[in-house]
Amino acid sequence: MSVISTHVLIVGAGPIGLALATDLGSRGVDCRVVERLESLDVSDPKIMHVSVRTMEFCRRLGISQAVRHWGFPEEHPQDTAFVTSMTGHELARINVPSIADTPPSPFSPEETTHCPQNWFDPILRERAAAYSSVRFEYGKELIGYDQDDNGVEARLRDVVDGAEETIHAQYLVACDGYHSTVRPTFGVSMTGRQRVDYSVNILFRSGALRGAQPFADALRYVLIGPEGTWGTLWSVDGRDVWRLTVYGTDGAGINALDPDDAIDRLGLPGLRYEILSVTRWTRRALVAERMQDRRVFLAGDSAHVTPPNGGLGMNTGFADAMNLGWKLAAVLEGWADAGLLDTYETERMPVVQFAVDEAMRNYTRITEDTTLDGLDADTDEGERIREELGSRLRAENVKAWRPVGVHLGYVYSSSAIVADASPQQSESEESEEYEPSTIPGVRAPHAWLRDGRSTLDLFGAGYALLTFGADRDNIAEFLRAAALHSVPVEVHDLTDQGFASLYQRRLVLVRPDGHVAWRGDEFTDVNLLVDSLRGVRSSGDCSPR
Repeated sequence: MSVISTHVLIVGAGPIGLALATDLGSRGVDCRVVERLESLDVSDPKIMHVSVRTMEFCRRLGISQAVRHWGFPEEHPQDTAFVTSMTGHELARINVPSIADTPPSPFSPEETTHCPQNWFDPILRERAAAYSSVRFEYGKELIGYDQDDNGVEARLRDVVDGAEETIHAQYLVACDGYHSTVRPTFGVSMTGRQRVDYSVNILFRSGALRGAQPFADALRYVLIGPEGTWGTLWSVDGRDVWRLTVYGTDGAGINALDPDDAIDRLGLPGLRYEILSVTRWTRRALVAERMQDRRVFLAGDSAHVTPPNGGLGMNTGFADAMNLGWKLAAVLEGWADAGLLDTYETERMPVVQFAVDEAMRNYTRITEDTTLDGLDADTDEGERIREELGSRLRAENVKAWRPVGVHLGYVYSSSAIVADASPQQSESEESEEYEPSTIPGVRAPHAWLRDGRSTLDLFGAGYALLTFGADRDNIAEFLRAAALHSVPVEVHDLTDQGFASLYQRRLVLVRPDGHVAWRGDEFTDVNLLVDSLRGVRSSGDCSPR
């Protein structure tokens, strides 16, 4: 019989694999992270945008301050500017305050932040490596696996010497991206758009660029010529590192693109710069048909590939990891049934599809109907064209930048969520809209406690039961039922905190991932409710009263 080498084998040491490893490490779960590359120094930071929800997860993992204050100038505006060139006309601007000037959010103790992948990944990796239960192995590729009721037998190969080994794990999670070695074994395809466009990222250093362009500083410049939207320019570090992304419909043209010609197209003659990396890639919008095959799971880009517009890709994958991590831990610790793991796909698939669709809407908002003759003409007609385009771009895109509703408003529905009679929320295309609620399945709302913590700081380890003047004997009955199965529940009496109306019921039960599992004014069938929390399927009624 094989010796269990690890409880969870994670394939891929990118941000999603790191997020899952950190979450499992924080729960004391033994896990092993294997990565086929010998190192993951990020020369092309594809990730720039860390959403407010991901920052809340980072807060629980103990790294939100490091992510927020990694070194980007805190007075630098985080605007998006639409320009005809870097010395041409500014068409529109979406103002986003600097880190220093960002007002406190009424909805979260955290805020969306700019943290490029070459800073974000090392912060996560250092945090994960701090847990003794987490082990990293680079230069190891997965070449196959088999699974049965006892676990997963994974075959690994050393990329340098070709040596092979077999690892026995209870569960395997593929976080190895679009070109996953695990997903093909599922026998599922990815549906959606295999090609939205072809693109090239050009990372370069230029200390002169900020002083050469006439506009106020921005975090991102969307470049629109008479031929339409052709690229975006990001200020990566707020100083002298930039990333230019060029869009193209012709793959051969993108492959033949001269990076120097692309930088010249910015309209800054004589600009001194150093090219650091060039990456050619395909923009896709795809979702796998399934995210789970018994003991094997897909997370991040192995399960869904999202256009980067709006920063939904990594942030959606991060939420995959946070949904799956506590469930794996609960089953491995023995207090949850394996049925709890089946809720991962059920809960995440609708959210993932919505994120991909929203990213496509974001892409369309900056590219559609932008091909206009005379756009850069210094005439009255040119001015009219620019004013009309700028007005439309601002109106259509202001909702897409920091879309709080998309990041905080998604809803889970599964057997691990006990619905009540309230009308169920659904994601809205009005992405800036968000209304806090405790309808089962939503993210439990933030409020500041008197001791300076957020309500979100109460969630994470196990279930959190928030009480607002409920009957103590009734609560004790539920706690006894939970204790019979070792279900971890921590009670927080918030009667005197002044925000009972925000939580809407006398009892609100919050899962370790911060989503509401159940709410009511009193417990009814406590045994049935505990079974739901444990992932045990039953046909009874534990609806709240």
